[in-house]
Amino acid sequence: LKARRPSVLLARPPSPALRNSSGRDRQIMPASPRLRGSKRPHMDRGRPPQRVELHRVIPQGVAAAAVVAADLAASGAPLDCGGLHQIIEGCYLDETTPDETLLQWHILNGFGAELPAADLQLMLAETAGVVTRPKHGKRNSYVALLEAAPRWFGGFMDQADSRAATEAVIPVEAWQMAAALLLQGDWPICEKIQHERFCITAWLQRHDGVLATISFGRVLHVVHCVISSKTMLGKREGRLVPYPLSEEFEKQENARNLRPTGLRGGEDWVASWDDFTHYLTCLLLESSGTLSPSSLKRLFRARFQLELSETALGHTSMTSLMGDARFADAFRRTVKPGLSDEISLRSAPESRA
Repeated sequence: LKARRPSVLLARPPSPALRNSSGRDRQIMPASPRLRGSKRPHMDRGRPPQRVELHRVIPQGVAAAAVVAADLAASGAPLDCGGLHQIIEGCYLDETTPDETLLQWHILNGFGAELPAADLQLMLAETAGVVTRPKHGKRNSYVALLEAAPRWFGGFMDQADSRAATEAVIPVEAWQMAAALLLQGDWPICEKIQHERFCITAWLQRHDGVLATISFGRVLHVVHCVISSKTMLGKREGRLVPYPLSEEFEKQENARNLRPTGLRGGEDWVASWDDFTHYLTCLLLESSGTLSPSSLKRLFRARFQLELSETALGHTSMTSLMGDARFADAFRRTVKPGLSDEISLRSAPESRA
């Protein structure tokens, strides 16, 4: 089911220019050789805003808001409150939640640099017909919404838990093609990690005809669901990669084969449960009788010149390791809500239910 979207973008409504404390206009100039690659957009504080009429058919497989930002930059007009309003309208066409991160991605792609966060918030506050709201579940983040949503608007489709998206019909072929492409990888490296999911969504729409026929927001919904599943995409050095290339997959494989993870050349590690039990007992006897789980790796390294790698003992995390029955045979883990957990020796073996 295709998203309902007009074939053309209406001209943006006239709106007052953003003014600084001195009363002069604050604007972002469009992309130019001196702007491209700069750390922040050039500010032209003396030029009045220009109204740019944009009447353009939105091609399939391209986000409407991206077209707006690119056309604004190409027109030679500065990005003012009216232009920002139109980018937000484009997000409604795309069925994507216009939060701060998405707006900055469109501004970066169109004008070559992000708008400083404080300036973006101030510009949104001065934009007629737009209100900002805190983003649910995100601290210090917000969404910029139109005061009156268009009559044709059916809801934002991009979030993994979006009710509108779960009730919408996304073709099975779209899920299948997205899965196949994501497992292959090969998407371009995104300049900023926080924009990565948008870059991947745009890449998917460019590389598959089925994905190009549905809205940017619905494809982004698929990407969010895939990320949440943690079975098709993982992370390597903070960036999204196909799951077989991820650090999570590497840990699972190492744990299955009892291999250490993340060691440098020449480093030794705790290679067996008997060694782990012996060394941890020594540390507890030398201490006050309790230790924090978070300090174990540091103490093993300092006291025994050994690396404590969970995967060498068959686990992918310290939490999983401490849940092992062999750990409970010799040690006690005390959970203290709001405080660091403690590990201590068992005074005597206890039966487990």
